[in-house]
Amino acid sequence: MSSEVSSSRTLFSFRPKTPEPGKDYDFKVDQFNNWIERQSYLTEDIKTALRELGGMVRRISFPVFSEALGVCLGKLPKDLLSRAVVLGSSHKSNQWVAELACKFICQSKLNYEELGHDRASAITDSLEKTDPERWAREYVLFDDASFSGNQMTGHLTELIKVF
Repeated sequence: MSSEVSSSRTLFSFRPKTPEPGKDYDFKVDQFNNWIERQSYLTEDIKTALRELGGMVRRISFPVFSEALGVCLGKLPKDLLSRAVVLGSSHKSNQWVAELACKFICQSKLNYEELGHDRASAITDSLEKTDPERWAREYVLFDDASFSGNQMTGHLTELIKVF
């Protein structure tokens, strides 16, 4: 984080890989199971565990995700993203979700700061070196809510310690 909270940069300079609306990202269980069978080095126990895991994958389509994101964004104060600092990790899903959110509702550049990949390390290090009077008063974190949630939990745990 720069010493000036007012410094802005656009998210779009990173060009994260945002899912494309018409592209098929569906998880194909049959293809996954065929891949498992071709892996001769795997024990039967591991193959069984992988097949069970493959059966638990739930895919949310891009249109469904986008619609749900739009509903969530509609619940935010109208000018929040123009005054808050958006935290994200370059090349991670929270970055493309923030980019997508900005496409929905932003009229100007976001105040975007690097969150860091390891438990909010970049922003917490920066905040610890900055006079608290100069900190932004509002921060926004976006996430795609996939997998376990451990990454976001780790980020929030560290941020709470600083604040």
